[in-house]
Amino acid sequence: MYKVNEGLISNIWNKITTPEEDKYISGDFGYYWTVTKGNEDIENSIIDEYIDVSDAGLTSLRGAPKEAKGFNCSDNNLISLEFSPEIINGDFNCSSNKLKSLEYGPKTVNGNYVCTLNKLQNLQGSPRSTKGFYCEYNKLSTLVGAPDMVDEFRCQNNRLSDLVFLPQIVNEDLHAEHNLLETFKGCQSKIKGRIIIHQNLNKYLEEEYHIRNKHSDYSEGEIQDLLFKQTRNREFLSDEANEILM
Repeated sequence: MYKVNEGLISNIWNKITTPEEDKYISGDFGYYWTVTKGNEDIENSIIDEYIDVSDAGLTSLRGAPKEAKGFNCSDNNLISLEFSPEIINGDFNCSSNKLKSLEYGPKTVNGNYVCTLNKLQNLQGSPRSTKGFYCEYNKLSTLVGAPDMVDEFRCQNNRLSDLVFLPQIVNEDLHAEHNLLETFKGCQSKIKGRIIIHQNLNKYLEEEYHIRNKHSDYSEGEIQDLLFKQTRNREFLSDEANEILM
């Protein structure tokens, strides 16, 4: 046995450990931040800097700060956002993980929220407003839980059959291409920018959105009548064009 400072004891069987090594385990944010990188412990702190722990082999955000200027935990092995910061004053990026839910994620994100390339089935746990919201390449069958207001919204390459829970206000562009969309029925959103929505089951979705938006006071029956007339007009023009070409 060999005595060391502050009563720490080490021999061939016992290893001297730091407080951080005792507090965290490999895979924790706190372990990577303190033991691997040699930084001070910032658990539950307010940090006025951008925190980048992407591609760090993380399995847990235990030890993360309470508030940060920005936070990037992409390209890890996270299955939960538990222990994530509550407030992000810039961008939050949790893309390319194994997340099935955004529960326990930040309550406030003042920049962009990026959660692409996960296994999300809904958006419950999202903050109520962000700048851009990016949830492409997931397994979304519904947008339930989406923010109420965003600048840009991207939900392409999912399994969406409707946009009922789209954010109420989209100040810029909506990207919803490569889904299973058939109708804008039930969507009450105000989209101020472009609607990029090709490669869906209904190729006239953008046209339908503008009809529903222009005649928002119409009943569903009246809307369907307008859509039917538009379809008939389109078919008539198509037949007429074919006759000219023959």
